[in-house]
Amino acid sequence: MKPLSDVRVRKAIAHAIDKRAIIEHVLGGFGENLDSLVPKGYFGHTEEGLPRHEFDLKKAKGLLAEAGYPQGFEVTMDTWNSMLYLPIATVLQGQMEKAGIKLKLEVTDQPSFVKKIGNATAESSIYMPVRVPDADIPLTNVFHSAGFSPGTNLMR
Repeated sequence: MKPLSDVRVRKAIAHAIDKRAIIEHVLGGFGENLDSLVPKGYFGHTEEGLPRHEFDLKKAKGLLAEAGYPQGFEVTMDTWNSMLYLPIATVLQGQMEKAGIKLKLEVTDQPSFVKKIGNATAESSIYMPVRVPDADIPLTNVFHSAGFSPGTNLMR
């Protein structure tokens, strides 16, 4: 979905997120700043050769302007009323606003949230599934055509 279909917009979002602040202030220091889709401790984890998207508002704004959104844009983020998801979504809303992205939160109960994710009707969302420690599972579910389609298979 536009404007998220533009890689520059997605990179701008990545640069607008201060992950260290979320880890420190929302998660109480419990978490790691990783760029890998495969968490540390999982078979197949590596960060070697992966692009880094460090917090950089100037870079985020530049990428948005380059993508044709110099004044930013509005996007809806689906989340649910959990003690983990909602505080992170709220912080992301504030962080995105500093880059010019108006993040409208759509807060529902967990079953409604999971249904939207599974049906691929969420414009954007935070999705933090728990999986067994094997890289094949998150990579297949999210990127392979055999993954949970249409929802968490994000490569449609």
